[in-house]
Amino acid sequence: MKKEYRVTVLHEQYQISTEDNGRTTVNGRAVKVDVVAVTVDLFSVMIEGSVYEVSLQPEKHSDPNGDLPTVTVFINGRPSIVKVEDERSRLLKSVLRGTTSRKSELTLRAPMPGLITRIEVQEGETIREGQGLVILEAMKMENEIRASLNARVSSVHVKLRQSVDKGDALITLSSI
Repeated sequence: MKKEYRVTVLHEQYQISTEDNGRTTVNGRAVKVDVVAVTVDLFSVMIEGSVYEVSLQPEKHSDPNGDLPTVTVFINGRPSIVKVEDERSRLLKSVLRGTTSRKSELTLRAPMPGLITRIEVQEGETIREGQGLVILEAMKMENEIRASLNARVSSVHVKLRQSVDKGDALITLSSI
């Protein structure tokens, strides 16, 4: 299975793809990478024959847009602030984009095709930031769509066991 990441280091963005067969590309160029976990947060990383000692320290803050958590990565003892965004995070962020804007209504849309397995709210209900709204099953995984702001549920556009396509309306929220 192919996994794609967008990694930002010192304002430079890198597109990184990894596959189960061990193939890794950085910005479309094949790169030989080997990673060995020494401890929970210390790794020995070999890239194109060069060895690096890499340790991770999660930060308590997000990036200036509040979108992604940052991690301090120490490479051979030198710190760098790094943001990593995977494909699932990008999809969910695109669905939830604008939820903190001043719009009076916001329609949450399916980030991927799937099956609605649970609806956790009703029309007219007041919800809190972080509250679960809908469970969307896709590729045998449950994806919980959560509220990213306090709001009122003005419309529920889906029914239990309904199949949805990417971009289909799930729930419309109105500001309170």
